[in-house]
Amino acid sequence: MEIFCFLIGILLIYTSNLYLLLLIGIIFYISPNYRVLALFVGGVILALLHQGALEPQGLPGDQVVISNALLQGTIASIPAKTANKTQFTFTIEQFNHQPAHGLVQLAWYNNAPIIRVGERWQFSVKLKKPHNFLNPGSFDYVQSLNTRHIYWTGYIHPHNNVLIPGNAQNFNLLRLREYLANQLTRLSPDLRTAGIIEALTLNMTTHISQQDWDLFRRTGTTHLYGISGEHIALVAGLFSFIVQFIWSRSTRACLKIPAISIASVGGLTIALLYAFLAGFAPPVQRALTGCFFYTLYSLGKKRFTPWQIWRYALIGVLILEPHAVFMQGFYFSFLAVACLFLTQQRWQLKGYKGSLALQLSCLIGLMPLSLYWFGYGSINGFIANIFAIPLVGFLIVPLALLTMVFSSFTWVAWLIEPLTWIIHFMFIGLSWTEHLAFININWALNSIIPALTLLGAFLILVLLPIRSLLQLAVLWLILMLFPHRVLLEPGEFTLAVLDVGQGLAVAIRTNHHALLYDTGDQFFQGSDLGKMVVLPYYATTDVKIIDKIVISHPDKDHRGGLKSIQDAMPVQQLLVNNPKYYHHGINCHHFPAWQWDGVYFNFLPIPPSLGDKNNTSCILQVSNAQIKILLTGDIERSAEDYLVKTYGKQLKSDILIVPHHGSKTSSSYRFILEVAPRYAVASLGFANRFRFPHLKTLTTFAKLNIPFIRTDECGMTQFFALNNGKLDPPQCYSGKKIALPALTKI
Repeated sequence: MEIFCFLIGILLIYTSNLYLLLLIGIIFYISPNYRVLALFVGGVILALLHQGALEPQGLPGDQVVISNALLQGTIASIPAKTANKTQFTFTIEQFNHQPAHGLVQLAWYNNAPIIRVGERWQFSVKLKKPHNFLNPGSFDYVQSLNTRHIYWTGYIHPHNNVLIPGNAQNFNLLRLREYLANQLTRLSPDLRTAGIIEALTLNMTTHISQQDWDLFRRTGTTHLYGISGEHIALVAGLFSFIVQFIWSRSTRACLKIPAISIASVGGLTIALLYAFLAGFAPPVQRALTGCFFYTLYSLGKKRFTPWQIWRYALIGVLILEPHAVFMQGFYFSFLAVACLFLTQQRWQLKGYKGSLALQLSCLIGLMPLSLYWFGYGSINGFIANIFAIPLVGFLIVPLALLTMVFSSFTWVAWLIEPLTWIIHFMFIGLSWTEHLAFININWALNSIIPALTLLGAFLILVLLPIRSLLQLAVLWLILMLFPHRVLLEPGEFTLAVLDVGQGLAVAIRTNHHALLYDTGDQFFQGSDLGKMVVLPYYATTDVKIIDKIVISHPDKDHRGGLKSIQDAMPVQQLLVNNPKYYHHGINCHHFPAWQWDGVYFNFLPIPPSLGDKNNTSCILQVSNAQIKILLTGDIERSAEDYLVKTYGKQLKSDILIVPHHGSKTSSSYRFILEVAPRYAVASLGFANRFRFPHLKTLTTFAKLNIPFIRTDECGMTQFFALNNGKLDPPQCYSGKKIALPALTKI
């Protein structure tokens, strides 16, 4: 229990969650042991020291964007190269010719030269503090960077970039990893094979495509494609066997030092070297701890129980890298080992029954975290792992390691061919297993509390077979079948303006229906906000079908996520302003009004004679008996004037989604005066390059005493329209309190 208090102390500093103090108080009340408080305080001190040591020095802390900066430093990671960019971590030594220290993540777009680990460069860059999309289910990008000790990101300007000659480091493990990775890529017949070999030997996953990661996730085999305890044990065990075999040939040597002792020391040494070569991730650190204690046991120093080693490994990993508390692999790794220990101790099965029981225990034990982090439980992974684990562990990994070790020899090509066949066979097996995806669990746990409750129920069923506690565990399992949901009565609806950066996505939900207005942006690297924001949001709100998607106009920042959403979820109907552009869909300007569950939807058509795509955006008005909202796409002044002349008082709405992100060419005074909203919401990108919203727009809303809510500050902004005419105040997902002026109707 004391080890968990150490972990809680670290989490308290990094998350500032005061409930952790309450948890420590409960633990101390149950077990009044001062070691609990001592280790908790130790975790707090370690996290503070770690945080202070890694804080960037010499960079302006009061700025979020630095448009032009001159950096000098060293390439600190193996560059990840794609067709459009090269991305890497950079250790800063000088900032604008002044001493500085810290890590930044830089990207060099278009025609980047060959960059190698250890080289010293001078770069002209634009820097920005990373910013999250603040929505339910959205990936915590800032935390993922902080875990790697990165607090700034940026891109390199095309000029004034100089390689500083004669100062590159002659040798380090990163340069060796880079060399071996290049050798493996050269030897592999394709990038898919290279990606698997690099992942299983060097823990590098840059050549594994997103499609393959999705396949691994759907088949529950993601854990196989990275350096873990199995790989370390294989390397250490093989080397120990060789050393013991050679040492035992000499009687004199065995009389001085027992063969098992020298073999275990040799195995630990080679495991340590390989761990650093593979990146020294938390699962590797855990395996190294096990190797260390096995070596002590072999030397006759002390005997340790499996649970002692597990606890020492846990605290060792946290001391080496306190940020491990934010790594999913940290929790999956230690929980998986705990599941294996518990299963073996409780049932003590042997042979194939033991193997199946261990696989089943990991599937069940890791399920709560899988549902919490991924919203997906891979039942077919039980079948996939039955053949994938021995295939990877006994064939692919040994052949991949031999290929890496002897990659400089020409005869190694004889190993690549059978290795390629086996990897291809593995993918065929996984593809067949994927056809069983219908048995998987598509259900997201929206907070850590139900995940811990489900995990606790499983542990009680395994550890404490006491009748009263079993009844409690069953009750907890039943509670998971009835998650918290917002229940809407007829005539009520919710409006969520999602935080999609410089773009727009608005989710509207009635009692039994869902509408999405625009789908966010798409990045030229291939990712999009539909996949990053909209789909996770719908997963957390348990929406399975989208009845209608409206694309206001074909600008990329409004339609960018459409394909990803249509590929992942059933979409009943697509409404657009120009069906010819999409080659499908229905013209919104000719679509009749409709109602869902007492909520009314109608478009305000704009004629094509107004010209450009912005001014022919789909204008949608949603209302119940007393509350109205108006969604306006990217219309500008000419379309606003047309709406005022044509629809007049019909425009009056309680909530206005600000046209064109608050540009100076929209939100004319006359239009805003006619709409007379109680709230105006603008979807904006953090520190966006267009510098939206324009001061003129802000002035207009300020003069009319209308609260102007920004998604770059508020995050997802949500409204509840009740059927009694009450409109609840807006809720910011960021937790920010909105300063509202006196809300008087205009």
